[in-house]
Amino acid sequence: MAHARRHSTVRFPAEAARSPHRTSTDLPTSPSSTLEPDAPFQQFLVSGSLRARDLVDVPAVVVGGEAAVEEACGELLRGGGAACLIVQSGTGEMVHQEGLFDYADANSFLLLGLNARILAAGQVEDPRTSEILHASRQGVVPIRLACNISQKNPMEVRDEDASLETLLQIYAAGTHRVVIHPSTSPTPSGIATDLSLISYLLHAPHPSLRPLLERPLFAFGIGDLPTPVISATIDSTILDAMVLMDGEGVNSIAVLDRNGNLHSAVSVTDIGRLVIPSQSKDVLGTRLGQFVSRIKWTAGATDGADHFPVYSVVASSTLEYTMEKLVATKAHRLFLVADPLVPTSPSPFGNLRGVVSVVDVLSIFARLAGIPDVDPFRLRRKRRTSSTSSRSSGHSRHSSVSMPTPPSSVSSLSGEPAGK
Repeated sequence: MAHARRHSTVRFPAEAARSPHRTSTDLPTSPSSTLEPDAPFQQFLVSGSLRARDLVDVPAVVVGGEAAVEEACGELLRGGGAACLIVQSGTGEMVHQEGLFDYADANSFLLLGLNARILAAGQVEDPRTSEILHASRQGVVPIRLACNISQKNPMEVRDEDASLETLLQIYAAGTHRVVIHPSTSPTPSGIATDLSLISYLLHAPHPSLRPLLERPLFAFGIGDLPTPVISATIDSTILDAMVLMDGEGVNSIAVLDRNGNLHSAVSVTDIGRLVIPSQSKDVLGTRLGQFVSRIKWTAGATDGADHFPVYSVVASSTLEYTMEKLVATKAHRLFLVADPLVPTSPSPFGNLRGVVSVVDVLSIFARLAGIPDVDPFRLRRKRRTSSTSSRSSGHSRHSSVSMPTPPSSVSSLSGEPAGK
């Protein structure tokens, strides 16, 4: 029996809602754009003094491939909200990197844990899932088996002297992180994220950028395409949000009030930092409205400020303002809402109008740089295709989350044999 998501939905607002045949897998191929390649900007990215090493903004936290998943999750918690682990095996010259592990992977692993008994009782076609279940019966699931289990963290490694154009091409295709290596050592020096590049482009000394940054979002076609808005209501539970983000291949979702208007947003990181250390299964039933209030209180208690990040922009917001908000909130997605200053007719979708992501923004710069085949939706379509295929075969890792007594922490899967 599939887990009920009464308060969760995939919304196609405005014009997109008029097409009765679209589903959440029908993502556009690429956003419309009138941008022409700018040769001086391309040369600036390739030949400028800034290199990949200068964009490293996340430390290299390396864990051994045989370390237990719960040990790796402990490292995530100690590393803060931006943490991402580099998993490697071997020693000396035989070292090789297995992949990345972050909160999205922890979320997927937890959902697999909820399904462990059900999956163990049937035939499991996915080789990795089978390996994880076998390892759990032995008592320890090594982290190497859980690398990129969410399919959101492809391993991209570049030399520290790589150009900004190289990084931009990777980020504009949907990858959020690049592992940076010194040319003289196999040990990674850190991770450069897409938000680091956005922060740099905000202040980059190039004449092509200023007029671009001052243009409104609608000038780039953002909001024109039927972008699916993945959302849940304040009455949805944390478990609802976990399942929805895993199934739809996103790291955050909109949280709507009872009138269908944007209330806030929650991410896999927000949820992981609550669920992973929890010793009670009751946390999975926490309502998102209550959870959002808890995030606000915790942030305020940390530095005395009233932190309630506003994850929204309007179509008339400038590209510069949007980039500043992405950097300030450390979010990968902002939600496009109706401009309260512009009269509009009532909408059954509340004030939501679409989504603008880090990838959308960087794809604009990629087109300006003349990078070919810019498709910011490619990775997500791949994740959705994989997820849909998995569901159709009856072996999705999240398709039957209906355990009467779900495990409450990441150690549940590896700490108790699935067959018991």
